Amino acid sequence: MAVLKIALLLHSLNRIIMFAVVKIAGQQFKVENGQTLFVPRVDGASGDKVEFSDVLLTDTDGKVDAGAALKAIVKAEILGQVKG
Repeated sequence: MAVLKIALLLHSLNRIIMFAVVKIAGQQFKVENGQTLFVPRVDGASGDKVEFSDVLLTDTDGKVDAGAALKAIVKAEILGQVKG
């Protein structure tokens, strides 16, 4: 299980997203900027940067976007790996 620190949420227009729902390792997570998250089945070492492009929904200043046309990326840093 990886411990991820959500570093930045990017929208296609380079606006900061308030929160997003992203699919990581087959599970959906609601994420916010600066959040620490425990995620199963993410490989990498501490300090590695990862990106997730399977974003299902975003909220940017109250404007909710969802669907296939949504272009957003969630960037994160692996803080470590834990057993459990």
